[in-house]
Order: sequence, then structure tokens, then C-alpha cells
Amino acid sequence: MSENELCSCDGVDTVADTLEKLEIDLNDPVTDPAAFLPFDTHTEALAALESVGFHSPKCCLPFSPSDLVDAVSDLLQNDEIVIMDMTPTIPETASAAYQALTVAGFNAAASCRKDKNAAFLIQKTEKNTPSFLFGAHWGAVQALGKNAAAIEVETKHTPCAYIFYNERQICVTSLVCEVDVHLAARIVAFEITMNAEYFSCSRCCTPFISHVGGDMEIAPMARMHDGKLLLKECALKYVEEQHKSGIESREK
Repeated sequence: MSENELCSCDGVDTVADTLEKLEIDLNDPVTDPAAFLPFDTHTEALAALESVGFHSPKCCLPFSPSDLVDAVSDLLQNDEIVIMDMTPTIPETASAAYQALTVAGFNAAASCRKDKNAAFLIQKTEKNTPSFLFGAHWGAVQALGKNAAAIEVETKHTPCAYIFYNERQICVTSLVCEVDVHLAARIVAFEITMNAEYFSCSRCCTPFISHVGGDMEIAPMARMHDGKLLLKECALKYVEEQHKSGIESREK
């Protein structure tokens, strides 16, 4: 089904019409109550998001924003960084309030300028996905233009959370949707502080995260029986050493 063929019902805009609507003036009030894309159900909104180009719009972190905030706060106590949850500012309706993410991001950035030790989380959830992802798309259109935004959406991993800290907007992508809250907290703590101690190989101390063209990339890793995280290469060496050590012990 093409963009032009996808519509919710008679009288409701197609996705192609929706994309035209995204080209609005940022000087207009971003709290305009008319700034909604109408969908009757979340399933309908997900279909439209897939048509726009998002690869995994259904993908959400398997824990609540409050759980992630608590886990990150525990890690960052010594850094005196306080992370706060702004997820409730994103509407949970099937109809997408596509300017809400921009408004929340603007407020978070302004708050970060006032308090250098403050960080803010906006997490995509099952219910707020229409507003969150159409908001991400609208922001990309405004920053890059429609054509470049379409390429970005189609070629990059789907965002599942944004962290605002100092002058930075950190995108956490669907790459981390399979991890538990404690591992996700280590990823966020590393991204905020860029301190390798939070998320690096226990053997060689190489950070698991790299950034290529602005995208977060996570290296293959293994969690050992003692809870340590190792790069794939280090894990293979460790297993080989343990195997060799076992053979030598038996031979004695």
C-alpha cells in the first residue's frame, strides 16, 4: 500500500497529506490544539508510521520510564546528576500531537541551561508512540527538510527515548529494546557522562558504544556468569583460557 492509498476513513488525511502538514512555520504557536494527526486507533497510527518509513514503530523499552529514571539515578549519585522524567508531557492518544515532543524538548533544553546537573528523559511507550514518533519525524522535517528527513527515518534506527543534558540531545534507539532496565541505565549513564566505567568491557575497558555519523552503535557483547560484560572477542578469549586452564588442571 502506498502513502497516498493509506487513510483512516473518509475525510481523514492520507499520509501524503500529513507530510505536507508537517511543513508549517515554527513561529506558529506550537501548542495549537489543531496540531494533531487524527487516527482512530493506535494500530492505525502504527500503520501510518510504517508507511512514513519507521522500521520498528512498535518497539518500546520493556520497562517504565520511572523504572529507568530510578536505575540511572542510582548510578549517577556520585556524579551529582539528577535525571527527571518528562515522558508524561507526551500525549498517549491514538491521534498524534506531533508538536508535543518539540515543546517538551525545548522546555528540557531550557531547564538544562538553568541547572547544569539536570538531565531529562522522554521515553517512547506503547501509548504515546503516535505523538512521540510523529514528533520525531516533524522535528526532522523542520531541521533537515522533507527529503532529507525521509532518508533519515528510513536509514536510521527508530528512536525509543531522548535524553537532554546540558547542550546535548541524546537519542536512545531501538537497538536497546531487548535489554533489562539495569543495562539500559548503564547505557544512559555512559551517554550522559561519556565515562567508560559505566558501559565498557570488563577485560579490555573498551566502551561498548561508538558513534558513527551521529548514530549510536553497540558492539556485540556477552554477559558472563559472574555478571561481567565482555566484548565478543574478549569473551571468546576468556572461554578459551578457562577451557585451557581446565585441561591443565586435569592433567596435573
